[in-house]
Amino acid sequence: MQGGHSVGGSDGDYGPAVSKAVLAAHKSKGSKQAFGDRITGAAAKQIMSQFIKAHL
Repeated sequence: MQGGHSVGGSDGDYGPAVSKAVLAAHKSKGSKQAFGDRITGAAAKQIMSQFIKAHL
């Protein structure tokens, strides 16, 4: 995962390692979210915004 939030190898499973990395990524952008196992509408907007910024 870009930005230093490693999940280890890619196995196609959205498990605990991915949840932890997603939460770390959200918190690094100022999110007050306390979970990484699901994505809210606001989090999806934040993710897309960062993705677009990274690829412009």
